[in-house]
Amino acid sequence: MVRSKRVLTLAAAMSLLFVGAAHAGAVLDKIQSSKTMTVATSATWPPQGFINDKNEIDGFDIDVSKEIAKRLGVEVKFITPDWDVITAGKWNGRWDMSVGSMTATKSRARILDFPGTYYYVPYVFAVHDKSTVTDHKALNGKTIGVEGAPLPRTSSTRHWPSKPAMCRPWCTTSRPKK
Repeated sequence: MVRSKRVLTLAAAMSLLFVGAAHAGAVLDKIQSSKTMTVATSATWPPQGFINDKNEIDGFDIDVSKEIAKRLGVEVKFITPDWDVITAGKWNGRWDMSVGSMTATKSRARILDFPGTYYYVPYVFAVHDKSTVTDHKALNGKTIGVEGAPLPRTSSTRHWPSKPAMCRPWCTTSRPKK
């Protein structure tokens, strides 16, 4: 498991470095001259980004950011603006890049540059181990829980266009209690 995470993190960082460097321009110049890469990310989206037991920002996106900084030979500094602020664009130099497991959509691409996709996770559905559901088609007309963002809802209507599942969004902004 740890090895898989390291390989995925390395592949993600390599992808960003090689694809992004060609389009980085002034941002890359600023990072290299200041020796600091300021990354906007989320600390409320575990396991991608969260505050760990040592009260430090941690997670997959944090590991990817640290690896990019390491390969550039610079320090990394994290800031955690609201997601709506990150996705609105017009950063005006407040940070250099965002590493936040963001899906590159057409509407976001009008505002933000996506130099490369560094990983992809297909949507899946999960059912109780005693459930008889084995195919997404069995969910037609059923009420299901989905992530709070719009992409899973869009995906569900693509899979069930004639009789879509009723989507009940869920999300959490706090860590589960131990």
